[in-house]
Amino acid sequence: MRLDVRTPLRLLPAVLTLGLAFALLSVTQVPATDSVLYLLATLWTVLLPGVLVHRAARGRCDTLLAELTVGFVVGLGLQLVAWGVAVGVGHGRAILLYPALVLLVFAAVPALRPHLRPQRHERRTPVPVAWALAALCSASFVVVGLWTFRSTPLPPRTGLWYQDLYWHLAISAEARHSVPPQVPQLGDETLRYHWFANAHMAAGSLTSGVDIVTVTARLWYLPVYAAIVLTTYALCVRLSRRPWAGVLAAALLLVPASVQPLHWVAPVAVGAFLPESPSQLFGLPVVAVTVYLLLDAFRGRLSGGGWALLVLMLCVCAGAKSSILPTLAGGCGMVLLAGLRDRDRRRRAFLGCAAVVLVTAATSTVLAGGSSGSRLGFGATVQHMAPYETMNRAGMIGGYKAVIAAALIALLVIQFAFAAPLLALLRAAAPATRDAVWFLLGTFVAAHAAMQLIDHSSMSQIYFMRGILPLVAIGGAWGAVSLVDRAREHATRTQVVGAALAGAVVLTLLTLGVRAWNGDVLPTRGRVIALRLYAVVGVWVLLAVAVVLAAWLLRRRGRAVAAALVGVGAAAGLLAVAVVPALPDNQLVDAGVALDRRPDHRLLPAEVAATTWLRQHVPTADRIATNVYCRVPTRTRTGCDARAYWVTGLGAHAAYLEGWAYTDQNQANVVASSRFTYFRPFWDQERYRLNSAAFRRPTPTVLARLHDEGVRWLLADTAASPVSPALSRMAEPRFRQGAVTIYRLHELSTRTARVGQP
Repeated sequence: MRLDVRTPLRLLPAVLTLGLAFALLSVTQVPATDSVLYLLATLWTVLLPGVLVHRAARGRCDTLLAELTVGFVVGLGLQLVAWGVAVGVGHGRAILLYPALVLLVFAAVPALRPHLRPQRHERRTPVPVAWALAALCSASFVVVGLWTFRSTPLPPRTGLWYQDLYWHLAISAEARHSVPPQVPQLGDETLRYHWFANAHMAAGSLTSGVDIVTVTARLWYLPVYAAIVLTTYALCVRLSRRPWAGVLAAALLLVPASVQPLHWVAPVAVGAFLPESPSQLFGLPVVAVTVYLLLDAFRGRLSGGGWALLVLMLCVCAGAKSSILPTLAGGCGMVLLAGLRDRDRRRRAFLGCAAVVLVTAATSTVLAGGSSGSRLGFGATVQHMAPYETMNRAGMIGGYKAVIAAALIALLVIQFAFAAPLLALLRAAAPATRDAVWFLLGTFVAAHAAMQLIDHSSMSQIYFMRGILPLVAIGGAWGAVSLVDRAREHATRTQVVGAALAGAVVLTLLTLGVRAWNGDVLPTRGRVIALRLYAVVGVWVLLAVAVVLAAWLLRRRGRAVAAALVGVGAAAGLLAVAVVPALPDNQLVDAGVALDRRPDHRLLPAEVAATTWLRQHVPTADRIATNVYCRVPTRTRTGCDARAYWVTGLGAHAAYLEGWAYTDQNQANVVASSRFTYFRPFWDQERYRLNSAAFRRPTPTVLARLHDEGVRWLLADTAASPVSPALSRMAEPRFRQGAVTIYRLHELSTRTARVGQP
């Protein structure tokens, strides 16, 4: 038997990508032992059971890459189930045992036993494609390393993270010991939010033994980033049957923000890799695999095991990001409408719709929190855009409806520019392919409708579109490749390539000209903004007309060169425009890192040291109280930005009261005319006064009441507010450094107060 020397070479792209990941983690403060432990825990508790269960439910995939990719995402769902059971019974580290149980079941059941044996797959991923995918995964790693890891120093280094990352870290820490997690900043209320990303981080910490801060701020990102790239590739290849179409779709995920020629249309000029939103990231690969299964359901290719897997993925979608299922429902509804005349298509589409709707309804009460600040409003996203706000301040909203309509058209054209080539597939494609096209178009329509009809106080309606960015990229890549294939039927390779290059040059120059005319900085004169808005609308409308015209021309023999010049050139030009700007342009729009604070704002060394002491010395279930409510560097006061989450985040303990800006109650109390909710006072003034009195005016009675509320530790920070010296006589100081002191609140110290009470 001769050894196939090509096999190691085929694995080289994956090996080099893994080596880059380890190197990146090493230079960003992660010990090599932690990286190895997390990798082993991920392979054991996510990849192994996911691949086996997917094989049992759906059979083997045709390539090893597809099987590992889809199996990883299925494994995320299974890991969440195991996490819920293990943490729910009070033994979180028991998650390590569930893959052994899966192996035992597969070994004991004869029908499942063959899935344990390795077999050769039908096809191999082409080596150039493997290298391209490795390059894309590596690029995504470098981006998150340069723009996120560098701005989120791990303890004991100081710095100041983006506040949402502290908030997610606090939830992840809470998820290590409670199902569902409690609100870390209140400590006695159930978190009604899509927290599955945080549960995944908690499971990763429990199974690997790595500190929750390191897992949340570093380790969990890289496998999920790779999954986003590879699931997008796999789904696009499944639809287009073209590996390079999958590569193009995955590449588009890295650059779509730069395609947008107007820097001030921020709601849609976003990239898929948004590290400040872990729920957004976690949902993207789950969306791709869920659509993978839904499209097979429309084709009648799902058995009982496949339907069970689909329901599991739909539930994971609901817990990953609550905006996902409504957009998928829009896609299912479009397929149902398109297949009304065909009984079989209608029945299968109805079953898919029913599954999505039922899971949405069943999970909405427990996983769709954070929507309390939402209300209906036409043109909601447009009214948050800078041109509209500038014109409104200038008193130029007399043409309100015209401005809204023009901006809506601009948004629609920009988003549908990628999807327009798909229209060429509808007439000549088989019913199964048409259903996939209708589904993609339906998700676009649903996402845009939600963006313009739902007005969230934090403008979170934009996640309806952000959550389907892989589908946007797949639609554009699939459509572009289909145009190329049809053009080659009527023209030579040289003609098609030449036409595409010519179109790319024309479109690139045109778009860069528009960008230069508009400028990188938002102008202040309302009339100039309005004129430029209408001008750009016109440019993109012409582009959409050109792409649709290309689809029509491709049907006529002898006009292929002209069609390719317009259609394929437009698609290639969009990609060229995306690559021209520097990467920081993409990230400045996406990340929000350091955009809303001065560089010198950072936590004090004493604050970082105190939270580290909390994690290492205080029992996990113990509740703390703190005088930190306001975002650094603001001192605690009424009406401040109540997004201080670093105590519960870095401290990894729930608090009696910390920053309350993101709670459902705060969102629900927003005045209808205001969208700035972070500066509202806390709604429970009795709780606020009790917590504040413990630090400013402590008495045995006050501390006794806090002890009765479950508080066992006090973190007092004089950089946040004055702290009474009397507190040291009523509670035991256990840590003291600089501005921060941590006190132990003993029951004995409060007993006198209870005895003296009437």
